Amino acid sequence: MNRRDPIATGTYFALDARGADRAALRDPATLDAWLADVAARLEGRDRATPVHHAFDDGSSHAVILDEAFAMLHAFPDEGHLAFLAFHHHAISDADLQRVVADAFDATRVESSLRSRATNMPSDPAALARRLAGERAWARARLVPSPVPEAD
Repeated sequence: MNRRDPIATGTYFALDARGADRAALRDPATLDAWLADVAARLEGRDRATPVHHAFDDGSSHAVILDEAFAMLHAFPDEGHLAFLAFHHHAISDADLQRVVADAFDATRVESSLRSRATNMPSDPAALARRLAGERAWARARLVPSPVPEAD
């Protein structure tokens, strides 16, 4: 652990969903509102205001809380999304998975848990870089890339 990138203890929840409602994934305002509601459940407090960044293939959203964060990467053309959250168990992981899957009518959901995570940066430029990096990793997991044919 270092001062620049501290590690917090809690649960890092990652969920990849396929077959999600494409129309819901296209509306950044709806995604922001949904993420704010989920974030309020993570810390049990008033709704926080998400930030989002638009990309050619969708949008990424994040909410940074006192001791938690939530992030959503939407890929509407494919009907895929990645949801990431770090929290201290104000909501069970099973309930969190159900909240995500039900909100977007996902047909296939895969999730994983880790016991630690790095904190999200509060600086807007650093947060934009982190969102872009997390989005690239989500895209690699969710969106198939063309494979060149072998001769």
